[in-house]
Amino acid sequence: MRHIMCEVRRSEISSIATKVLPWDIPVLEFLHGVENVIVHGECDEHRVIDGPQQEFTRMENAYGRDPETNQSYVSQVYGNGGIGIAKLAQFMDEQGKGDRLAS
Repeated sequence: MRHIMCEVRRSEISSIATKVLPWDIPVLEFLHGVENVIVHGECDEHRVIDGPQQEFTRMENAYGRDPETNQSYVSQVYGNGGIGIAKLAQFMDEQGKGDRLAS
């Protein structure tokens, strides 16, 4: 599975280098601003992707919720419920998850 190597600038003096899946990038950009998510390249890593529902849940757990609205940041990017999962599924298909889905 293709991963994106990126740097997330959290402040003037703090940044984190990380590897994420392509569909995590819009959530990171929403949280930190497009200008603070710098893509450095790509790499392949073995990882089985279970599907859009599981990825949506994984990202909700990883990125959390807006404390004022209690809406997950993933929902704010992709949409709520079935609509969000469908949009994520489309994004995943466009990024070529292909045969790496678990059976």
